[in-house]
Amino acid sequence: MTSCWRATRRCLDRSTEAEVYYLKAKAVFYLDDLEGALFLTRRALKTGGEVPIYRAFDGQILFELGRFDEAKRSLDLAVAQDPEAGHAVYHLGLVLERLGQEEAAERAFAKANALDPEHYPLPVRVEEEFFRRAVTEAIDNLPRSIREYVEDVPVLVEDYPGEDLLLRENISPQILGIYLGVPRTELDATAQPDDVTRVVLFKRNLEKICHDRDDLIDQVQITLRHEIGHHLGLSEEDMERLGLA
Repeated sequence: MTSCWRATRRCLDRSTEAEVYYLKAKAVFYLDDLEGALFLTRRALKTGGEVPIYRAFDGQILFELGRFDEAKRSLDLAVAQDPEAGHAVYHLGLVLERLGQEEAAERAFAKANALDPEHYPLPVRVEEEFFRRAVTEAIDNLPRSIREYVEDVPVLVEDYPGEDLLLRENISPQILGIYLGVPRTELDATAQPDDVTRVVLFKRNLEKICHDRDDLIDQVQITLRHEIGHHLGLSEEDMERLGLA
């Protein structure tokens, strides 16, 4: 009887220790320490065994690090362990999308939506022409006082950030848009803007966070204005004051 009690106590202690590692991993993840979060999640898995939520978080972190093949292996395992976990299914969809497995990704997004429609809306897929028209309207809707300063800044559309951009800029694969270049406030008075200065909007990522086409149009405008604010060297408070937030 004493031996059984001790074995149970050890099991409970290891489970508690694993949960502490997992909670610490979540905390450092939201502080943008992805490598630290991955280390702690692996400790949780080693200590507590194959707990589906730990394995799913491992896959999420690997996705954010741009390590898509590794992320797929973890998320495949997490979904096999718990097929009803919307979080794992959705992130598997994100990974499949980046690996070019479009049909499998759409099935994963649909399943995640069925499991948890509030947190995982179905992507609002729109035609390229519709999206570019939304971008043009967003540019036209910029305050007149701002437009003259951004006429020479091209706004490009890509599906999502490429792996080289992820590594170079240390950004999330889910980023909605990015400003690339030197803000006007940091340019030397005699310098000419670099010809690579640009704003890039990521169509697939924007589609995934919206509930309908009107929502997508609004989000395109919000994202564009935010990135234009970076070009102008504005703080978050300045952007809000000038109607760019």
